[in-house]
Amino acid sequence: MKAAVFHGARDVRFEQVAMPELNEGEILIRVHACGICGSDLHTYREGLYPDLGLPTANGLILGHEFAGEIAAINGRVEGLAVGDRVTVPGIGANAEYVKVPAAAAGLLLPLGGDVSYAEAATTEPLATSLHAVNLADVADGETVVIMGAGIIGLGILQCIKARSAATTIVVDLSEKRLTLAAELGADETVNARDGGVEERLMAHAGAAGKLLDAPQGEADVVFDCVGATANSTGVSVLEQALGIVKP
Repeated sequence: MKAAVFHGARDVRFEQVAMPELNEGEILIRVHACGICGSDLHTYREGLYPDLGLPTANGLILGHEFAGEIAAINGRVEGLAVGDRVTVPGIGANAEYVKVPAAAAGLLLPLGGDVSYAEAATTEPLATSLHAVNLADVADGETVVIMGAGIIGLGILQCIKARSAATTIVVDLSEKRLTLAAELGADETVNARDGGVEERLMAHAGAAGKLLDAPQGEADVVFDCVGATANSTGVSVLEQALGIVKP
């Protein structure tokens, strides 16, 4: 079968690799769509996160956000049949086929007829967004700031809008992403390239006076969907978030 094989930083090659061999209870998925995670980009650019790839003869096969159809099952697996459209967490999906271990068979999710393979491939990042919203327990009337409008931040926005009447403010450096955030229901958007993020967010969300001689914001919840890398300069997103949220 064909696969995109990672050999090292900025070195990915399309190659023929061996088809997965199925042991008892294992399932073969024909991949129809596979997303490119931020961790995949870090691996491609810098050689990071090798554990997120499936070892092959000459390198690694990346890809862990995918959907496809069941091509083969070794033995009997309750509730699943060849031809079923499914998505499941796994690794090595930048290939025509990927094997699901028997221990993970129970994690396969069937797809409704109105869900495309491309949409289904975003299930794993959306689950991350939903988990964050569950932890925050956002309520009606609260003011929520989402720092970062990538797939996780936009997923958080959609989860909040689906389950509450909270006010949402989305911050990013990309005007394209902010436009999409507005289309998905963000009440306010802030482009961090314009500077003064904390002051501008306090203008939107309100201020609660001073804490430790510094202005303190009035946001009920702040989601950090950006993170800080070793090469980041200036005030980190986490520090900004701590200044924006209520004590």
